[in-house]
Amino acid sequence: MSSSREASLLIDNRSNTVSDFKEATVVNAMGKVEEIEKDPEMVNLYLTKHPYLISFLKNPSSALMKFQGEKYIVATSVQNVVEIDML
Repeated sequence: MSSSREASLLIDNRSNTVSDFKEATVVNAMGKVEEIEKDPEMVNLYLTKHPYLISFLKNPSSALMKFQGEKYIVATSVQNVVEIDML
C-alpha cells in the first residue's frame, strides 16, 4: 500500500456448501485507500465503536485506513453479475 493507493475488498456470504453456487452473494469493491490515523475525528469515531482496539490502533505496525469505493461488481449467482461504476 506504500507504492499504490489502489485496493480491492471482497465481501461474501459463502458457507462452503454446494448451495453456494446458487445462493451466495459476492461483492468485489475496487477503489482507493488512504491512511487516516492523523484525522482525530475518524480515530475518535473508530474508538467509540471499538474501544477495545485502542492498543491495536496505537501499535506502530497498524494503520487506520479509509476505503473509497469507485467500482463494485456484485454477483448473486454464477450467471447474475452486475457492475456499478461510481465515478
